[in-house]
Amino acid sequence: MSNAKRENRLLFCALALFFFVFLESTLFFQANLAQPEGHGPFLSQLPIQGASTLGLLAFPLKNRLVGEKGRPVFMGAVTVLGVACLVGVTFASSPLVIACTGAVGFFLIGLAGATAYWATCARSRSIARFATLIGGSHALGVLAQIPLLGFTSNHLIEAVVLSAGIIALGAINARIWPPRSTLADFSAKREQRGGGITSKAASSPDGASTI
Repeated sequence: MSNAKRENRLLFCALALFFFVFLESTLFFQANLAQPEGHGPFLSQLPIQGASTLGLLAFPLKNRLVGEKGRPVFMGAVTVLGVACLVGVTFASSPLVIACTGAVGFFLIGLAGATAYWATCARSRSIARFATLIGGSHALGVLAQIPLLGFTSNHLIEAVVLSAGIIALGAINARIWPPRSTLADFSAKREQRGGGITSKAASSPDGASTI
């Protein structure tokens, strides 16, 4: 198998795992947060959706600050903390503790998801069927939840499966996280395309753009 095909399969797995972990963790969080007095959907969704959004937005800072040699260690720490947050949500009895622990966990999930998205975008030129990869990984992540539907009353089994998904996602992200030079390569290719367009326009007999 060529390196390009292997990388594309890793990207597919990373996206599928992210979709699965995010969607299943959302259901898992809501089930554990449910209390006799009841919580509206807004109160149960606000901490995790807001935290995951912050995690996605924080990726550029993470990408800038974390050196390439330290990325495996960083992703390992994120993975361990993510599993620890999942354990906290599983065994905590206080709604406040569950909400705070879940928010931290979903912030880390956002960081992991952004890493998978960035890696996919960075290698989009080498992916022959880009739309198929995105749609297929999303579909697989959603379908992977079906086997767990029979264990929704057993939070321990869900926690074990989710922990395995988080660990796998962290391991793959450490492998596919593009180097910092990728952004410079994008800029260089963009300038080359711009230069090529300018040259074509200049060589046109009437000076008009050939676009």
